[in-house]
Amino acid sequence: MNKRLTYPQAIQAAATLLASEKVSARAVDDDKQAELVSDLFALADRIYHASIGFSTDEELGF
Repeated sequence: MNKRLTYPQAIQAAATLLASEKVSARAVDDDKQAELVSDLFALADRIYHASIGFSTDEELGF
């Protein structure tokens, strides 16, 4: 990754990636919404850690 991101930027990047899956939070039940939020923050953590050089993540291409 070329740029160090702030954590809010990492959350935004994760949300963009998850949104590309065309999942509508309004169309799912509460359990699925909780799962989506969990996925969002897990992905944001991975993006943030890769951006600060803490780890690499080949799956995301970092």
